[in-house]
Amino acid sequence: MLHDGRTIRIAPLICYDVLDPGLATAAVRTGADLIVTLSNDSWFATGAGPRLHLLGAAFRSIETRRPQLRATNTGISAVITPSGDIVERAGVNERVTLIANVVPGRWPPTLVLAWGDWLGPVALALGITILGALVVTRRGRSGDA
Repeated sequence: MLHDGRTIRIAPLICYDVLDPGLATAAVRTGADLIVTLSNDSWFATGAGPRLHLLGAAFRSIETRRPQLRATNTGISAVITPSGDIVERAGVNERVTLIANVVPGRWPPTLVLAWGDWLGPVALALGITILGALVVTRRGRSGDA
């Protein structure tokens, strides 16, 4: 509870949960004001894994328009705004304390919140339609020759 008596509802996401848009959107639809992600990124030995995991987390904030606090043991801990901006971050294997203002609140629903995860299925249907039209057009041309 905040000093002014308001209550903040938190969407707790554990590790890979943050990569599943359905979990974050379901939590926000039921009233979550803030996303808190706890992750064990120690299995990323080297490479872009921690950075990609952080970027996936930022997408959840963009899709839901909710700020996010992300804490990892060896990955990249961060404070993410509702627009996906990373305002504070710790590097891989860096032990620090992050301090930032987080303003939980209510924003107008995004398309993902209002309509669900439609981009992938729509893009697939559109791709199949275009591919089908190209096949039909080529068959029509080869039949004319």
